[in-house]
Amino acid sequence: MKKQLFSLGLVAMAAITGTAQVTGTVSMGAGYANNKWYSLANGEVGTQPANNWDIALAATANPSNPLTAAALMNIKAGSLYEAAGIPVSKFDTLSTFNTSWTVTPLYNSDITWSDGAFNQASTGGSDYGYGSYNMSSHSIVANKIFVIKYTNGDFRKLYITLNTMAGTYTVVHDKLDNSDTHTLTPTISTYSTQNFLYIALNTNSVISREPASADWDLVFTQYTDNDLEYTVTGVLQNAGVKVAQVNGVSTATYVNHAAHTATSNINVIGYDWKNLGSDFVTWNITDSMVYFVQDKPGNIWKVVFTGFGGSSTGNFILSKQQLTAVGLADEQNVITKMAVYPNPANGNNVSLILSAEKNANASVSVIDLNGKVVSSENFEINAGLNQHALNTNLLNPGVYFIRLNVNGATATQKLIIQ
Repeated sequence: MKKQLFSLGLVAMAAITGTAQVTGTVSMGAGYANNKWYSLANGEVGTQPANNWDIALAATANPSNPLTAAALMNIKAGSLYEAAGIPVSKFDTLSTFNTSWTVTPLYNSDITWSDGAFNQASTGGSDYGYGSYNMSSHSIVANKIFVIKYTNGDFRKLYITLNTMAGTYTVVHDKLDNSDTHTLTPTISTYSTQNFLYIALNTNSVISREPASADWDLVFTQYTDNDLEYTVTGVLQNAGVKVAQVNGVSTATYVNHAAHTATSNINVIGYDWKNLGSDFVTWNITDSMVYFVQDKPGNIWKVVFTGFGGSSTGNFILSKQQLTAVGLADEQNVITKMAVYPNPANGNNVSLILSAEKNANASVSVIDLNGKVVSSENFEINAGLNQHALNTNLLNPGVYFIRLNVNGATATQKLIIQ
């Protein structure tokens, strides 16, 4: 039995440390209709209509988290402006849109997730853009009114407070004629595994759009180039993911990632790996450009973009190659490697293979593409090579995610049931 387990473990571990190049397509759809979240290890892990939200608020109130107090605006919905000179106490009196506000539209940063469009209105110090820090309540209290000019010409006004101690937001919003007043108070902890919670103001609803932050590396989306103040289509990286761009090298053979410094600027990949041809139809791909991506667990990948379909398809064609592999990152360094085997599988006799430095308690969940936990169980890990049978016998054919949790650290592998 030990010999069989050892052989199975070697096969499974080889599967996650291989260096073969894989080519695939990620599609946002015609007109860039969807956002796509992507894991370099597991492929697509989430898709949502790009226009089903208006604003996004950081899903954390922890002052040590750099995302805390970040507030984004969806450029697919409209444009954001500060109602300059009108205090929050005069919210009901604001009934007209001042065209002078359009001189200074507010955009999400294209460098960091922590500086959204609402944050751009900051005057510095304790002002976070949409509100000021209150020493007594430790909350960020609304101090500005904002107006959204939607792409269909409608307007909506709002203000935001972050209730730090309560772990909630208060979002008050209305039409300019005060005919549709609403107050939303989303609970932050409901979305704590994600970077942001999303709000559709016209339907007064809070939306869970993102996969868990631990499960994705890149998002295919449209965003604003802050230098050009122009909407572009490209790839942004998750918080905690680092990327190095290398020009003038062989896309087929160059793998010297150690010679380059990766940064956490979210637009390192961005959109400039392509350009529109002189016929204004064909997209050209920049020659000799390679990206080295350090994913959420710390693996290094080589990524090369080889094609782009433009707005007619929204297709991104890329190749990826895993150059280095690391184990599950946890404070006690328990797990060094993990794999699911066999994969693809017919649903029977699927195992989670683990190499552990020490004994520990763990949990494993099987999750479908809709984010529903199909099964979950706790088990013990022993030092050395471990084989744990997964509860997959009743799974329908499709794509699932196996999420391992050890000491609060997580790692995810995609499982295909045939």
